[in-house]
Amino acid sequence: MPFRIIKKDITTLTVDALVNSTNSDMYGYAGVDKLIHELGGEEFDRDCAELKGKLRFGEALYTKAYGALKCKYVIHTYGPTYINGLEGEPVILRSCYRESLRLAASLGCRTVAFPLICAGTLAYPIEEALGIAISAINEYLNLENGKLDVTLAIYFGSSDRVSESLLKDLDRYIADNFFSSKAPEEEKKSLDQVLAGKKEKFHEMLRRLMDERGLSDPEVYHPLYMSPKTFNKIINGNVKQPKKNTIYAIAITMKLSYEETKALMESAGLTFSSSNRQDIIIAYCLQNGIRSLYDINMQLVGHEEEPVCC
Repeated sequence: MPFRIIKKDITTLTVDALVNSTNSDMYGYAGVDKLIHELGGEEFDRDCAELKGKLRFGEALYTKAYGALKCKYVIHTYGPTYINGLEGEPVILRSCYRESLRLAASLGCRTVAFPLICAGTLAYPIEEALGIAISAINEYLNLENGKLDVTLAIYFGSSDRVSESLLKDLDRYIADNFFSSKAPEEEKKSLDQVLAGKKEKFHEMLRRLMDERGLSDPEVYHPLYMSPKTFNKIINGNVKQPKKNTIYAIAITMKLSYEETKALMESAGLTFSSSNRQDIIIAYCLQNGIRSLYDINMQLVGHEEEPVCC
């Protein structure tokens, strides 16, 4: 169930289903919606006309693809115009992603591509729209055992406008700390190094850090949409080698400091690497007091790196 974020025109992607952010008129007034109608041609417009007035907020319907569209289906979803964030907009927007994914699965699709729904002509704040997109897609893939390959295509420089002042500082940090070495630092230590240097096993350190903060198991795994079964395996030491992204997700959710995160990683035989952009960005955020999973993911996506998720 891969999930990736790219900066590209969604209509150039070859996928089973392409998601279109539209309205109940199904007409193609502006933005990606207009471009999809132009590429689909008259047959596509005809099929959309038959659905006029049938699409409701937060729901999804589909038509076949025609013309120059590089997909089998176009899934149409109706998102909210942003008012103030207090009029149910986040609930409706999450529903757009969830219902589109469910429809794609029911159609037998294996690959699906989304635009950043509502972040264009409907004026949804880009940071909030991106956060909801990441959360909703991950929630579907993790909780509903989704087997879809999902791409979120951000176009027209949307991600460049995410936390611009912080991104400038981060750009400078990466320039100072990112090395393209011919012999990059190993991310994984040898077994002898791990066994010789470890005082606490990973699951022991994790439990200690949780106890120090008074955190219950659900308080750690619920925000990550991780199943209790998976977390139980981790906390009971039944996972021999936790993935780096899993450790990052847990550490950030627990609001661990940079030093604590570094120590937790080392207890699993891993380390921050100066040749890995994701490592550099996360290290920068933690060292500068940025410990929100949402904010850190904004920085990762803004620099075209994969967001942290389990």
